[in-house]
Amino acid sequence: MTQLMARHEALIRTEAHHNQVLPAKLACFGPDSQPALELANESRRRVVATQASRFLIEYVAATPPTGDLPLTLDSYDTLLAIAAELISRATLSDAIRYDFSTAQLSMLGSGRLGVSRGDRYETGTTTPALARPQSVMAGATEDLVTRVAPNATAPSVEVKDAMLAEFGFTLTELAHGIGAVIALGDTDGGSGPIVLPHAHVQRHLHTSLGWADVKVHAFLDRLSLRPRTQFLSVGPDAWPWRFNRQWSYARRPLVHLDTADGGLLAWAPRHLWSTGRYWVDLLYSGRLKASSKRMKKLMGSIRQEHNKEFEKSAQQALARAGCTITTHSVDKIAGRRLM
Repeated sequence: MTQLMARHEALIRTEAHHNQVLPAKLACFGPDSQPALELANESRRRVVATQASRFLIEYVAATPPTGDLPLTLDSYDTLLAIAAELISRATLSDAIRYDFSTAQLSMLGSGRLGVSRGDRYETGTTTPALARPQSVMAGATEDLVTRVAPNATAPSVEVKDAMLAEFGFTLTELAHGIGAVIALGDTDGGSGPIVLPHAHVQRHLHTSLGWADVKVHAFLDRLSLRPRTQFLSVGPDAWPWRFNRQWSYARRPLVHLDTADGGLLAWAPRHLWSTGRYWVDLLYSGRLKASSKRMKKLMGSIRQEHNKEFEKSAQQALARAGCTITTHSVDKIAGRRLM
């Protein structure tokens, strides 16, 4: 598990470094150059590798291996390639099933599966990555020295109450908990993947943050992957090509390892740090799959706000395009209610 986590950390580090140096490289070669196209394709390959890497961690966490052979680089590359191919084929299968793709499948003479190219689905999924250089260059024109970060505001009472009802801890407590676990790893294990007794992590959260046992349990339970009898026992939440999965490594950065004396917790600091942003985005985008009444109500309110903002932006775009009569939030036209 620690080897898989370490290699996933390397992917995160490489992508972060790429994002830092990309504007300078594009400034040298230009956003429409061949090097820019190669950089975009390289970034796409890293995304594929990262998604496959997360799946390997999820699978090993759910169904721990029982062998004693070491994980060689050759074995890891093979597993990563198989995982990436599985995700790619399953994603295409869903796209065909729900009529997003019109790709034609055939069995080649070599025995491999042939897929036609160039349909609307492939164009739609590749265009954003190829357009990224222009987007990066547009953002790079801002003065990075004088750029001011937006003022952070505390989550509202509604968000706090919904988080407590849904998970047993608030967003602020989520951030504090992640910080405390990272700090514990800095003290006990260094910068690589950390493995410590589960009870030790529990005591640290209890003493450093003053949390009650029930909150510590809720936090670790909601952020941990753990073994289960069957990998597919959680249904579609196990499918790595699906988004917004409760049992994904993106959402659960801690991995519980069963032992005879109570178990261990493993985590990687870079990925653990990124989890906080993922939770925040999941919540404020309105995509969180809620089970409590308060969280369901909050998700409905957030989605309504997003819809209103979209209406306003559409109205403004039409006005800029020359439409003389524009408005938003229309309920009736000529006295007749819109359905």
